[in-house]
Amino acid sequence: MARVWLFYTGFYGKNELPLAEGGSVTKSEVVTWLTDCIENSGHSLVTDQRNLWPYTNPYTAADYPYAHDNGLVWETDENPESMFAVKMSNKGSFTTKEQRHNRIVEFFNVRKGNATAFPFNPTGYSNGPVCWTLWDDWGKDQDYANDYRRVGSICKRADEIPAYAGDKAKEVENTDLLAKKYLGCGAYENGIGSTLYESYAFCYGGNNDKQLGLTQALVWLRFADVLLMHSELTDGQTLQGYGKSGLNAVRARAGLADVSYSLEALKKERRYELCFEAVRWNDLRRWGETSVIQTNQAGNPILNQGVAGTYAWTAGNDFNTRYAATKGFFKVPESQIVLSEGVLTQNEGWDSNCEWAKGDLPYYKK
Repeated sequence: MARVWLFYTGFYGKNELPLAEGGSVTKSEVVTWLTDCIENSGHSLVTDQRNLWPYTNPYTAADYPYAHDNGLVWETDENPESMFAVKMSNKGSFTTKEQRHNRIVEFFNVRKGNATAFPFNPTGYSNGPVCWTLWDDWGKDQDYANDYRRVGSICKRADEIPAYAGDKAKEVENTDLLAKKYLGCGAYENGIGSTLYESYAFCYGGNNDKQLGLTQALVWLRFADVLLMHSELTDGQTLQGYGKSGLNAVRARAGLADVSYSLEALKKERRYELCFEAVRWNDLRRWGETSVIQTNQAGNPILNQGVAGTYAWTAGNDFNTRYAATKGFFKVPESQIVLSEGVLTQNEGWDSNCEWAKGDLPYYKK
């Protein structure tokens, strides 16, 4: 409810969330529910944020110096911080067309994985490269000096997997930075030099496969977000049992000193703590700051099929024009509009000119 309330009131400039049956939800009600969740749900922050991500699992960490040297220990997908998540099955099969693996991880994985990319050796599509502006802003911000989450969240290829050559023929918009939280991880059977499994999940009874073995949960909401939403709705009110605001409780977990509450401080914390977790876009929409996407990405150094260049927005598919037309909402499937018998109407900006024929897609080969 807090996430819905913040988006609705921010995006539409309202003070309350109206209900279909009449009445509305107020800020004070949302704060009461958040407080109850914080004090009574049984959820909590794990000790080290990095322990949320599978690169700290024991089968991988034993041979991954970053995890091993920092004493990181995976708290599994069933940890007390995870509140809502899509769980994957290790029983998927291509034969029966039951692909139950995490395709977000497949999307982020390196393009041509092998032992030189260990622990991030499963092959994927190398999409969703990390913006250099995020890496640089995080490193230069004095409020975030020595924040372990920067390297804990982002893999800089040149530092962590320098021997990995990649796949220049198919890598586009390669920034040399990868979203480590959702990179697939391999594991050695008996240490480096022995059999390298495509995924650590094989050690838990899963498939030794670069796709079906990607069984990491996809987390939609975790407790750190609840603490940050409470701070945003209360201007940094001190929490019972923490002796500080939710904002500073999350910072303390990262080994950072307390800061005075401000909306700007809250925005920065959400950007860093929750990066790559599918909340940034709607945060920017509700704050009216979607233009940040353009300014942060323009000019980033990239490699397109091995050729050095800088990122530039395509004039023929202008970001501002499309956002003004759609307000950032997806298209409602036509089948659902038909089934609703007129109850649902199409979102703005999605007329017939927005249809893509399969052969029009740049990566589609007839």
